[in-house]
Amino acid sequence: MMPSSCTGTFLKRPLLSFYFSRLPPTIRDPRNPAAPLRTHASTHSDDITSVQFSRSPESSHVLLSASSDGLLCTTDAREDDEDEAGLHVGNWGCSIAQSGWVRGNTNTRGIWAASDMETFSVWTGELDQAQNIDIREPSVHRQDLTWVTDYLIGGHNRSTILPDHDNDLVVFSGSNEGDIAMLTRPTFSNVNQPWHLHSLWTMNHIGVVRSCLWDEQNNVLITGGEDAKINIWSGPSTSSISADIGSKRENISFEMDVDEEVGSPSSKKRRF
Repeated sequence: MMPSSCTGTFLKRPLLSFYFSRLPPTIRDPRNPAAPLRTHASTHSDDITSVQFSRSPESSHVLLSASSDGLLCTTDAREDDEDEAGLHVGNWGCSIAQSGWVRGNTNTRGIWAASDMETFSVWTGELDQAQNIDIREPSVHRQDLTWVTDYLIGGHNRSTILPDHDNDLVVFSGSNEGDIAMLTRPTFSNVNQPWHLHSLWTMNHIGVVRSCLWDEQNNVLITGGEDAKINIWSGPSTSSISADIGSKRENISFEMDVDEEVGSPSSKKRRF
């Protein structure tokens, strides 16, 4: 498989390439790619599905990795001795499809992960699990708007934390009809805290949306789906407004209920 390049800010240059396979995670310097800098053979025992450096300047050498073996691991990318490189390990007990960092408003760091079964979890920086939910639970049922999440598309770390929030995580979720929603949760310290639905992008994909990228600086959202289409959308507005029913992009902000009948045929109907 093709390598994924990452930047280690602690050396102030592009540094690392990771090969996602059953081979051990290998760290290479692109100036001399033939000779691995480090190999961490005992970190994971199955396919590695996600790697990401910490975004905090003081811990930019800390690498988060996730795998189909159910493990989340943080390692010190500077450490040559593999026995000393491991920092923390969390065992979710299910195949992990995605993961990433969460920054708190006091510059604390946490971790999020998503499984192949549409479950979503949040962990402390030491990889103690804080929450474990079904990402399909948050829903909206109003007379003028219905939204039910079918799957997670991906996550994004905002450059600034929203008012009344203590974290920078934005979650993009999708529907089987090809619609996209932008969700946040003001805090992950309270399991009963409602999710907030901020924006919807609808009507331009048919079927599952597989990936998305929010260019926050230019406020552009790029999405790709199983319909073989790549769409470029205007990003969410800087201030939420009332939903414009029937439009291709709707900017809204209100709390979401928890749908206790996730998966029922009636809950999957699109209504805008």
